[in-house]
Amino acid sequence: MIRKLIQISFLLLSVLGLVTVNYTMFIIFLISSLLFGSFFCGWLCPFGFAQDLISKISKMLKIPQIVVPKKIERIIKFSRYILFIFVFFGFSFALLLDSPYMVFSGVLSWNYKFISIASWVVFAFILIMGLFIDRPFCRYLCTEGARYGALSILRIFTIKRNDSNCINCNKCDKNCPVSINISTIENVRDPQCINCLECIKNCPVDGCLSYSFVLKKKEIK
Repeated sequence: MIRKLIQISFLLLSVLGLVTVNYTMFIIFLISSLLFGSFFCGWLCPFGFAQDLISKISKMLKIPQIVVPKKIERIIKFSRYILFIFVFFGFSFALLLDSPYMVFSGVLSWNYKFISIASWVVFAFILIMGLFIDRPFCRYLCTEGARYGALSILRIFTIKRNDSNCINCNKCDKNCPVSINISTIENVRDPQCINCLECIKNCPVDGCLSYSFVLKKKEIK
């Protein structure tokens, strides 16, 4: 509930133009990602919030979901990093794909009418895709998430799993919107993680999952 309230508040402030991701905020987001993981994606990003709403609507309507096989997921999740490289070097096609975030951030102006229209088309398409798969833009296309996610690999505070308390129900995996296998690791440092904390929320065992200081990183065999 707290996360939703923060998402709604940031969305309203963004729409009203009272808050923008300026240079100072950008640096703060980068540093926070390095320390705590990508909270911007899970708590502040307006487009991420829109995808969350679409996912809720999809579940209410009981729309069949597309489950991306893990082997394919491991490959296509790198697409947003490839896209980030394209954006970094200024390729216009990558700029168009990254446009849904720009719709919210207000980067595009009326001087680029064609791109603006195209961005809204891409924006609508991705929202429709969100009815069938959780956060498709965040997982495969968002260059902002790629930047923050890459830094979050080094985070010193993260979601931790106590193997001794785990009952292997896999509810953490099933409720992860970015398809991370939380049930197989001790410290979640996956760059895809958006710190939504849905895994902790849905874990049936108290103390099994928590958010705290990373003491060590160890893959559970």
